[in-house]
Amino acid sequence: MRRNCAWFGPVATEFVPRGRQVWLTIDDGPDARDTPALLDVLDRRKAKATFFLIGRKAEARRDLAWRVHCAGHGIGNHTYSHPAGRFWALGPAATRREIARGADAILAATGRRPDLFRSPVGMTNPFVHPALQGGRLVGWSAAGLDGLDARGE
Repeated sequence: MRRNCAWFGPVATEFVPRGRQVWLTIDDGPDARDTPALLDVLDRRKAKATFFLIGRKAEARRDLAWRVHCAGHGIGNHTYSHPAGRFWALGPAATRREIARGADAILAATGRRPDLFRSPVGMTNPFVHPALQGGRLVGWSAAGLDGLDARGE
């Protein structure tokens, strides 16, 4: 299996831009070290991004999840515990639990239930789409760190 694999259902990897746009997505937060700096850079650049939050981290750093929300960024679900090495092999109940617990934790931290979902490391399984209950599975088309300068901008 490969990242963004659409064997089990659609995976959004692009959007229709209005002018010169990119869809910037940031995974694995909120993180005390990186999230504030990312939010500051985005604010200075007057840019928006979609943050795919890990539910357990959103519970631990509700303040940062709330800050992402209040800054007007998009928020997506990146599971509850980010089981990267085994997500692709989870059964239906475990897949459903990871997605639902992640969404519940993000809702509790931000007041908003995410309708976007990104699988850990982009791997999916046959049980993801049914567990999304109408939500969208989002992949990516370019890898992180491409084009960053020494300051991370």
